[in-house]
Amino acid sequence: MTVNINRDKCVGCGLCVNDCPAHILALEEDKAVQKSKGCIFCGHCVAVCPVQAVSLPALNRAPNKELAAEALPDNVADLVYRLMCERRSIRQFNGAPVPETVMERLMEVARLSPSAGNRQPLRYILVEEHLAALREGAMEALKAFVQQPEEHPYRHFFKVMLAEYEAGRDPLFWQAPQLLLLVRPKDRDVNDAPIAAGRIELLAHAEGYGACFIGFITAILAENAPLRELVGLKPDEVAQCALILGEPAVRYHREVARRPLRLTRL
Repeated sequence: MTVNINRDKCVGCGLCVNDCPAHILALEEDKAVQKSKGCIFCGHCVAVCPVQAVSLPALNRAPNKELAAEALPDNVADLVYRLMCERRSIRQFNGAPVPETVMERLMEVARLSPSAGNRQPLRYILVEEHLAALREGAMEALKAFVQQPEEHPYRHFFKVMLAEYEAGRDPLFWQAPQLLLLVRPKDRDVNDAPIAAGRIELLAHAEGYGACFIGFITAILAENAPLRELVGLKPDEVAQCALILGEPAVRYHREVARRPLRLTRL
């Protein structure tokens, strides 16, 4: 069976039965049991059990951390809302990287991010020492692409990037000291990486550090074999998301207006 239930600990409360989205658990003789296959490995049964009677051997590579007993502060929703409204994509950095203690926290929220079927397929590549070589290789690839005769809707933008680079600026990584690649298997085309990246970016902002999504480098890494080798991408992997990280060299004072919300209620 996929779900292990300790009958000596189980108190028959039925919380795991009611919370199982796959409906594979039931109560028999006042004890929870797995009645059928189809577990999606969400872990709700483990998390909801008040007496730690449930475990998922496929996921239990480490002890399950207990949640804090005390309730969240009353103003936590206001703080999260403010954080989400105030965050901005940072493109000015002072050269200081995200320190290891903070990076560990960013990686922990990434590890705990939801994934389809709780398969947790992502791995992460933090580029620091090879960032300059990656930048140079990507810009050389862009130069070769622009010289091709085929038209491209972003050709003008690419030429501007090259001009900036040749003038000594960094239009790709914006002088950030770190680049984080979120990597998935090629046959796992789901949105696990963007979800994790969004959580990383938000916590980075809360910790006082900046981040910015860099979509262009993922496109380069999809095709460029030497650069894939440089960052250690395997043949069956895709760098789905990329974030530059570091300490900001800029402070923003206000939100910027956005288009009106387009919401359809059905």
